[in-house]
Amino acid sequence: MKKETYGLVAAVSTLLWIGAGLAGFVGVVPDWTAAALTILAFPVSAVTTMLWWMAGKGEGDIPFMGY
Repeated sequence: MKKETYGLVAAVSTLLWIGAGLAGFVGVVPDWTAAALTILAFPVSAVTTMLWWMAGKGEGDIPFMGY
């Protein structure tokens, strides 16, 4: 994928888990819903942020990072 795509996915997932946490804190959604959204969105945010950081501006592959 392109660097812009990784950045977009990282931004959306980050906003999702931050928004879910705030909505749960305020009481707009139940706590279990906020927790579930945070648990699902945070790893996506972390991984895509790392991939965005490592991606080049061109069409090249991302270097192998290990297991």
